[in-house]
Amino acid sequence: MDTGLDSEPSAISIESAKEVESTQDVSSDAREVAESSELQSKKESGEPTPSAEPTPSAEPTPSAEPTPSAEPTPSPEPERDCSPQTPHDLRLSDPSPALASIEISQAVYNCAHDVGVALARDSAAISTLASRPIQGPLLLLETWFDPSLMAELERLAPERVLAAGFEEQVLETSLAEFRFELVPVDEQATLPALEASSDRIWLVGADAPVAALTALSHQIGAKVMVVSGDLRAFSPETREMIYGAAQVEVLSNLGEDAAWQLAVIRRGDEIPGGGLLMFPAERPRRLVAMYGHPSGPALGVLGEQGIDEGIQRLHSITEGYDADGSVVLPTFEIIATVAQAAAGSDGDYSGETARDEIRLWVEMAAANDIYVVLDLQPGRTHFLTQARMYEEFLRLP
Repeated sequence: MDTGLDSEPSAISIESAKEVESTQDVSSDAREVAESSELQSKKESGEPTPSAEPTPSAEPTPSAEPTPSAEPTPSPEPERDCSPQTPHDLRLSDPSPALASIEISQAVYNCAHDVGVALARDSAAISTLASRPIQGPLLLLETWFDPSLMAELERLAPERVLAAGFEEQVLETSLAEFRFELVPVDEQATLPALEASSDRIWLVGADAPVAALTALSHQIGAKVMVVSGDLRAFSPETREMIYGAAQVEVLSNLGEDAAWQLAVIRRGDEIPGGGLLMFPAERPRRLVAMYGHPSGPALGVLGEQGIDEGIQRLHSITEGYDADGSVVLPTFEIIATVAQAAAGSDGDYSGETARDEIRLWVEMAAANDIYVVLDLQPGRTHFLTQARMYEEFLRLP
């Protein structure tokens, strides 16, 4: 039976707990007030007050380990400038292909990205390499990889060597220090033509190694011409090319006359009527002349009048002689020396005309497209002896 007595003690207990808490709070507050009053009294009386416990300083933060600096990246090596530089006065000291190839390489290249290598006698291999875009010189061998060629390869320091016409085993042995590429030989390969007219010309004989020299000539912009016979017989187009070239070299033995014949072409002078040969096979030429001595009419019609009248008379005489298609060349045939019955002071039975007496006729003839023939009658002296007396006229075209 619930009498209500069970809930009472519970209420009393709760109240008692509240009172205890309240009592504790009051005691705590009283204590704080007392302590505060005590501190205030000490301050007023000047007594020292206990200092607060020092706050321990924070442990120093260890500094971060220094980051090691990165190794500097090496800058790439500048790309080599191996562009060819051809000296304007380059002339070959030796026309043999092997030596000429090294000489050109040394004169034109200070380094090379590529180098072509072939035997000088292997035209197909040379044409194969010449038809490829090689960035460097072409070096030719007579028989083997001789020390001079190897030294030139080392100087050029190529990134690759392109070789044609060799066995691979040979290259592995001879070019062990280089990166090489074996190029298959194209038997149908041809040498490329020059892109522009050349200012350098090489004259070679038909028995010369034409393919090798042509490939080498292209490296310096030269043109190879295969020639034979009298150089003066060249076509007008060829003569014009040789005349206009800055440099012409003869790289073969073309005979003892080649030098002066080339000099004639290079002077650019032609005989009246055109060309350098008096009677070229492909162009018939006919000389129609007035013959005599400037001193008077006794020795022929040339002396029957003065120079001006003689020029007019000669042109009228030549009319009609070209009816068969021949090129007519008006001519003064001047007697320079006259055979005589008496020995004379020099004992040669020949009388010589002074050069000054002939010179005006020669000069006027040249100014009017008239050819001059000097008539020599040496008597008992030598023909060549008298010819040398008039050498200044004979050197004229």
